[in-house]
Amino acid sequence: MRLFFTLLLIFPTLIFAQSFQREASSIPIENYERLLPAPFTGGFNNSIPCLVDIDADSDLDLFIGNRTGKIYYFRNDGSPQSALFTFITDFFDSIYFNPYYCDDPKINFCDIDSDGDIDLFIAETVSIDTSRIYFYKNNGTSEFYDFVLEDTGFANIYYISNIYPEFCDIDNDSDFDLIIGHAETQYLGHMSFYRNIGTSQMPQYQFITHNFSNINVNGVAHPRFCDINNEGDFDLFVGVGSTFGITPDTANGRIFYYENVGTPEVYDFNLISTFYDSIYVQDEASPCFADIDADGDYDLFVGKGDDVPYFGTGNMGGDLVFYQNNGNQTNPSFDFITKNYFGIDVGISSCPKFCDIDADGDWDMFISHSANHIVFYRNEGDSYNPYFVLEDEQYQDIEVNYGVSIDFTDIDADGDFDLFISSGAFGEQLISLYLNQGTPLEADFQLDTFDLVGTIESANPCLIDIDNDNDFDLFVGYSDSPSSSVKFFENVGNSSEYRFQLITSNYSNITTNNLDVPKIDFTDIDNDVDYDLFLSCVGGASPVYYHRIRKYTNTGNPWNANFVLTDTSFADIFINGNYFDFCDIDGDGDKDLFLGDFNGGVVFFRNLQNNSVSYRDTPHPIAFSLLPCYPNPFNPTTTINFTVGKALPMQLKVYNQLGQQVITIINNQMVPGNYQVNWDASQFSSGVYLISLESNAGIQQTQKAILIK
Repeated sequence: MRLFFTLLLIFPTLIFAQSFQREASSIPIENYERLLPAPFTGGFNNSIPCLVDIDADSDLDLFIGNRTGKIYYFRNDGSPQSALFTFITDFFDSIYFNPYYCDDPKINFCDIDSDGDIDLFIAETVSIDTSRIYFYKNNGTSEFYDFVLEDTGFANIYYISNIYPEFCDIDNDSDFDLIIGHAETQYLGHMSFYRNIGTSQMPQYQFITHNFSNINVNGVAHPRFCDINNEGDFDLFVGVGSTFGITPDTANGRIFYYENVGTPEVYDFNLISTFYDSIYVQDEASPCFADIDADGDYDLFVGKGDDVPYFGTGNMGGDLVFYQNNGNQTNPSFDFITKNYFGIDVGISSCPKFCDIDADGDWDMFISHSANHIVFYRNEGDSYNPYFVLEDEQYQDIEVNYGVSIDFTDIDADGDFDLFISSGAFGEQLISLYLNQGTPLEADFQLDTFDLVGTIESANPCLIDIDNDNDFDLFVGYSDSPSSSVKFFENVGNSSEYRFQLITSNYSNITTNNLDVPKIDFTDIDNDVDYDLFLSCVGGASPVYYHRIRKYTNTGNPWNANFVLTDTSFADIFINGNYFDFCDIDGDGDKDLFLGDFNGGVVFFRNLQNNSVSYRDTPHPIAFSLLPCYPNPFNPTTTINFTVGKALPMQLKVYNQLGQQVITIINNQMVPGNYQVNWDASQFSSGVYLISLESNAGIQQTQKAILIK
């Protein structure tokens, strides 16, 4: 025991360093009496859904391309009759396209070479004036995929702007032909047709026309083929997007239906409806048909755009909308089921904030966003086992200008939480104060001050008692070209009568680039009874437009803070968004982390510092994951669990606290699966070790282990 306390003194940073693990489904969220399958997946924007059986287990898995430039993968762990989707990764196969040039990867799957496995195609704008199709050949098997980039210009197809590829054997000659929908070019509303004049094993495409079947939907055209009436030929559905992506036209968000009145060999498409089954998703409809419940008819998933929330026209975001077919094989009838199929999606630029608003001892969740509203989820569980229920999509009818971020604190010392809101157009943001005129159990927010500290170019408020004088001071992350920094307003009033005075516009000499406004939060992450400072900013990661969190450790004390930058990539977390909040959501004594993303979703990282294996909910696996060993501390053996999501050469190594490799436990070609190995450290001395899962593909995850003899 004496040795263990010695280790605590020698290695405090290593032992108490936070290890955060992403979990999508471990906290239940209820939306309109429906449990979300993966509530903390993150949001979608310009979602492009595809359903295929990627692992040959006879049920359909789901892939979603979206504006992040990456692909989401949800594995179906249910059955053909009852889908149960598990979030695996939002970075499928490490495929990434820079969103600077294009909004979203237009994905599609097809066994293009008839080898029994499914290949992947991604249409993408790769520069200002070039779009083309990337072909990823599946060199694995029908059960274990292994995608390799085969061609960056499939079929030598190049266009100026976004294109939507769809494969279909339109002439019934046992190979796949290619139809391409267009967006914002001279072919807008039309589709191009390339006939496969090769074979099913070796396709060769011949251009036929830019005016396939004389169809014009007068907007962005996203084609999908489906034998919707079970007649043995393919009918055509075209999801329609906005003409210019700014002002929606009358067809935007709808689906056109063309019935094939010809034969399987000679198609003849007849327009039946420009508003198929009254289905409307507001913006950029992207249909995908699949028999998700194995009842013999096709159900419908529809991806969508962001409904241009920058201009105040809505807040649905890029949700995945689901319609169930309650008709039959020949006469479909679609019923709307949900607009948020997987998880939380409030629109765009979500800002999560936690507060015990009803004084019942657990954390409730608020999500503000750029569509001018605050969404409220009440915690119907408890401080150890949260269970969130959507209660209000426009909390207390509070409606403010664009760009909402919020914070709660009892600014007037009356025993209830008051609400601070930063909002307004870029360059003209104000911080408003809503005082709680209700009670700690039932809040009633009324506007008290519209302009608390004057106009700030772009801001987010954070209130804490930084000088331990029993009143709350105000910090504002703000943008002011050519850089961004933090403003500090000291509360020179008292605990019941606030009065803020600007002390500095460059608090603690914190400066970031001007790509974005720094979002700040304070929390005592290391349990030393003073606040540490966290700040999100662009950079330090790939993809390049993702955010990292910087940690500034407080080396001072509760009365005189002194912040020192100690981590430019806290917990090695990067995400497509910059709002975040720390909260001990599971009551285990450490701070967990919630991040809002630009697509309107929320991502959850559990702090494993004080969690035991028996206590922690088992998270759903990501593509590659190394779990904490158990037991830990150990003597002399411990068990290591890890997941491999793709066939690769993998190494499991152990390093000492000096960074020196001491043993390689595994060095083999690994197939996808879950693994468990034991490490016998009898020959090693007591100390702190790092277990590392690595590959030559750039993958590396580490976990700490403490050996005590």
